[in-house]
Amino acid sequence: MFNNRRLRNNTFVNYFRLAYREAILSGNYVSRRALIKKVIEESRPLFDVSYDYALSVINKMRSGKLTVKNPLKCRMWHEIYNYVTDEMRRRDVTVGEALATVLAEKHASQFYISYIQASKILYHEKVYIFHSYRRRSA
Repeated sequence: MFNNRRLRNNTFVNYFRLAYREAILSGNYVSRRALIKKVIEESRPLFDVSYDYALSVINKMRSGKLTVKNPLKCRMWHEIYNYVTDEMRRRDVTVGEALATVLAEKHASQFYISYIQASKILYHEKVYIFHSYRRRSA
């Protein structure tokens, strides 16, 4: 699970850097907050969940026993569930095979993180770059 979060964070930072560069070069930069919200809503990353955890959640959803309090995560699980059911119908495969295909090939409609979490990701990335630069130059 930790590797999935690291991959999501790196992907978010890369999308943010590209959007920032593009906004600066085109003269459309308004604010950091607006740029973060744009990246969250308009980027199409891979899903940031492990196969085992996703399989258990999908099985709970199929039996109607899923309880997710975070509305962003709830939307993400419903999106994954819809992709999985479409894949099962289309290819006539099991839940596990459909889920593996979805996690490997399908992209989420957005980053399922809040603005606050996105700001923390960018902050920690900046701190990491600063400390790694200091270690190299010392």
